[in-house]
Amino acid sequence: MIIGNGAAAHKARLARLSSPILVRNVGAALTANAEAIRVDTVNILDEGAIFGAGHIASQPGEAPNSDTRELTLSGKVTELVEVADYMQTAVQFGGVRAPYAALHEAGLGGFPERPYLRVTTKRARKTGQNRVRDAVRKTNLGN
Repeated sequence: MIIGNGAAAHKARLARLSSPILVRNVGAALTANAEAIRVDTVNILDEGAIFGAGHIASQPGEAPNSDTRELTLSGKVTELVEVADYMQTAVQFGGVRAPYAALHEAGLGGFPERPYLRVTTKRARKTGQNRVRDAVRKTNLGN
């Protein structure tokens, strides 16, 4: 079978799309987007917050106003994980430092719903898609 220049170039692009270069480029895009979500979440939790004695709780349906900063300081981005045929990274708030995080987010346990993480995740969706698309293009171009 004779392969022309176009077919050979296409074959090379396909090889790059299943390479460690793709993992590196897309992984960097996923991690950058997760970090942007973490920072945006910290900002909305701290925006207008009064710490300590003068603290005023946010209205139900709005992001919680930080009081002790424990929720804000609990935010972290997990390391990139490759599982089977996909990669993931995650933004987490709560844990031992702020065990009430999910209660606020989802409105559970008598807490009114005060979403924050799903708000920032939704805002970052398009940017994240663009970052991954650009990473695939970068890989496809051989960079």
